[in-house]
Amino acid sequence: MKKPILFSASAIAIVFLTGCATSHQVSSSAVTSALDLSKTDRFDLNVVDTSRYDTAFSDNAQEFAGEALVYNLESDGLNYVGESEPEISFTFKTFAATKPSYLNPSADDEVEIITTETNRISDGTTIETKTVKTVDVASDESIYMDANSRLFLLEAYDEGTDALLWRGYTTIDDTGLTEEVLVSAIDLLTERLDEET
Repeated sequence: MKKPILFSASAIAIVFLTGCATSHQVSSSAVTSALDLSKTDRFDLNVVDTSRYDTAFSDNAQEFAGEALVYNLESDGLNYVGESEPEISFTFKTFAATKPSYLNPSADDEVEIITTETNRISDGTTIETKTVKTVDVASDESIYMDANSRLFLLEAYDEGTDALLWRGYTTIDDTGLTEEVLVSAIDLLTERLDEET
């Protein structure tokens, strides 16, 4: 599967549904310069089941998050194909913390990815070619979570190599989770993805 997220059990809260909370700004990083969604449109989505530690992210909440993400990504011009030869795989996770915590997502320091490039040949014609590039990634930064907060994390991976290409996250000042909170977080994350790719 995709890169695991390490998180200490003491920092993960067992939470219950509560009301809406304020959302922080979205932080994001283009882990490489290779993610260009104008050159690809086929995607798969994995909503990670964190309900073992986070009862608020129930099966129903996971299904709702998946539907909202597919809707937003397709509205941005991407084509959801499931496991049928996607080019990009998105992963969505949410965690709640009752104590100040650091989430330590990790990825290789150097990875090979397959990109599509448009090349102009001498007569002015353009052709698209697939190229394998070795790129450095800068994804070892920890994500800080305040006490009694919830983190929403969206990542984009190259389907061919599992290389992490983009990461965006936002937090709220509450461990609770409602459909309204999910929609707000997903909207913020997909808007940032659309702006940066």
